[in-house]
Amino acid sequence: MQRWTRIAAVTAGLSVAGAVFGTITGMAVLLAWNQIGGGDMIRFTPADLSVVLQASMLFGGGLGAVLGPLSAWVLMRHVPLGVAVGGSTLGTLVSGGIGLLVTADPVVAMFYGMAGFGISTIALRSRYPRGASSGAEKALADPGPSALIS
Repeated sequence: MQRWTRIAAVTAGLSVAGAVFGTITGMAVLLAWNQIGGGDMIRFTPADLSVVLQASMLFGGGLGAVLGPLSAWVLMRHVPLGVAVGGSTLGTLVSGGIGLLVTADPVVAMFYGMAGFGISTIALRSRYPRGASSGAEKALADPGPSALIS
């Protein structure tokens, strides 16, 4: 596999992971908003859950699909992949929940979540200095068993 093909594959994987975890985080915040509001806003019918899923996919998944690979390549290049995805998701979820408790508005909580994503990304970058090797860099540098065949 060529170097650019591996880079594209890792980027696509990061984008999918960002979209999935962004959607899950968005759903968690919207369902928490429902509980804070007394449970009257979302009645857990298939139609209501479909709207929650669509809103979560649009905002959380869309932002995660773009910001996930961008932050991984630019800021968290030396952070292990699982730590990068888990840490940024946790930072987003916690700060989005705080924003929801402070404002009781899911749109404003989304901006809190984005701020938490940025803070957790920067914290992870400072936690894993440049000299540390990550799994993504090893995967890009190691040609794998296919190199033995060709």
